[in-house]
Amino acid sequence: MNPNPILNDVVAAFGLVANSKPVEVSIDRSGVILPQGGHFQGIQWFPEQGLLVITSDSNYEAYFVACKMTSDEQNGRARAPVTMSWYFKHCGGCQSFGNVLVAGVEDPDKNQTSEVQFWDFTRFPMQLVQMTIPRSGPEKVSTAGAVGMTTHGRGAVLAVASYDARTLDFYTSERDPFHGSPFDLRLTWTAEGADKSNWIDDNFGAYQNINLLTQKDGQLFLVAFHRNDSDEDWMDLFAIKLDVDPSSALTKVDRKHMYCTLGCDFDKGAGIFIESSDVFKVLAVNGSSGDHRDGTTIHANIFNPQPDSDRVTTG
Repeated sequence: MNPNPILNDVVAAFGLVANSKPVEVSIDRSGVILPQGGHFQGIQWFPEQGLLVITSDSNYEAYFVACKMTSDEQNGRARAPVTMSWYFKHCGGCQSFGNVLVAGVEDPDKNQTSEVQFWDFTRFPMQLVQMTIPRSGPEKVSTAGAVGMTTHGRGAVLAVASYDARTLDFYTSERDPFHGSPFDLRLTWTAEGADKSNWIDDNFGAYQNINLLTQKDGQLFLVAFHRNDSDEDWMDLFAIKLDVDPSSALTKVDRKHMYCTLGCDFDKGAGIFIESSDVFKVLAVNGSSGDHRDGTTIHANIFNPQPDSDRVTTG
């Protein structure tokens, strides 16, 4: 298992992320034909490979685009899209776990079936088919619109958000899931039944991307991204407890108003990259790069940590 770094203080790292003036990223997509329809849904950074990976839905397939970046992370070149599923046309929010991309693909028509996929980018994108987690059930409950993954004890924890994140399923593995320790469903949290008595506010957004983090004392956190009805981009921070009544599994502990540029927004693709044990970055992508055949540019934002800045929470 090659996990992401464990953070010393997640709340402090959240507070250090700059909420404005992101690094503006321009990725050359000229000559790269994408599947028709849909929009970009998630974005993650793979530093060892120098890749930004962007997931998307379309009219006919779920896919991702890997973009080779320059050393300054401001420019890149898109590679040909990789099909994740022909049956599931929608790929949503994702998270990197070491060299592995964890992403959900789903049926956006009936909203009753989905699966969580694992793609290894160590050498080239290769699906770890044996790890696929199938999901099915009631409408809008068994989808997989966004996923997150982090270490948990000697194993890992996986969070899968359903339609607009109205439910969150938490899966855990006792040991390394990449060496045969299976993910088992631990609990299901619902927005409708949430105990919000200890939250900083009552708002729970229609989150399109969720990412998980682990603190050195074992505390789990979830960063969630959404755009509200006033077209404002927000990221919210939740503490997670898995050994409690499901209604109390999430506690909202912080929030931050973010200011994207270049047409990027949190209703499309967003995510984090844990740079070290002290800080993480926030990534965002625009929904469209132009016509699926003739589009030329993918735009993205990188919000870096600002150690000397004043902490911004409510905006």
